[in-house]
Amino acid sequence: MKHISIFRTTLGVIALVGGIVMHSRSEAADDNVVLASSITAKKPDGSVAPTPLALRNLITKGETIEVFYDPCVVTGEIKFKETARRTRLQHDLALIAAKFDQNGNKLVDCNWTSKKYTLKETRATLLVTATKAGGEEITTVTVLTGPAEHFSLGLDLPVSDRKILKYDEGSKKLVPKDDAPQLYLSLNMTPGDVLVPLEEADLKDRIELKLMVAASSHPLDSYGVGIGYKLRNIESINLTGLSVFAGYFATKQDKLAECACSAAPSEGRKHGWRFGLSYDVATAIGWLTR
Repeated sequence: MKHISIFRTTLGVIALVGGIVMHSRSEAADDNVVLASSITAKKPDGSVAPTPLALRNLITKGETIEVFYDPCVVTGEIKFKETARRTRLQHDLALIAAKFDQNGNKLVDCNWTSKKYTLKETRATLLVTATKAGGEEITTVTVLTGPAEHFSLGLDLPVSDRKILKYDEGSKKLVPKDDAPQLYLSLNMTPGDVLVPLEEADLKDRIELKLMVAASSHPLDSYGVGIGYKLRNIESINLTGLSVFAGYFATKQDKLAECACSAAPSEGRKHGWRFGLSYDVATAIGWLTR
């Protein structure tokens, strides 16, 4: 009965978050847009409706990004600063490795115009900055460029009851209550793109297919497969880097004291469903190093 209750709670969270997601893209007000990806249409009053500059763009080396702006607002210039970056998977591995190592006003036509920039790197972090005529910065937008990325690492925390978690006031996150929780290391595959910001993500960018092994010196003592769903923030809780998951695990019988799963043994193992929270590496490193 305990597992059924957890499963229902997990489904409830997914349904709630899924409902919120459907409105995330349409809620952005265009009145304050300075840098845009495109100018799509005119509003009833005759003014244009710019689409905010996307924070994730699948263009790559040799291709051109075009940024639209209003010259009456951006009276200075548009600057581009491109910095080569690693893949998300390489970034996650580096974080884990580091953890172990450390233990003037001019009359202009105020119609939106654009400036183009040709990328030099296969994947990069591109800073797009708009300034006034005197050089004062108006805004800077960070755009991740490069091919779609599907893989990332995570740390997974099975949750058998709510006492396993606590609310951290400082980070406003749900974190393990125990200083040495039972964790799994997961390789996650996202059908969409793992780098799409949650405010721009659709369903395929939020789903994760998971392969999990025990985060211990004997990783094959317990392993499983599962499916996860990335969460977005709610008012009082920071859910950045957090997802819910359901997984089917095989665990050695001498490890069952640490496991909340239940089923008949098979060759010295018991199989069972478990549910919990999955943290991306950057988020997990934060509370692991405290």
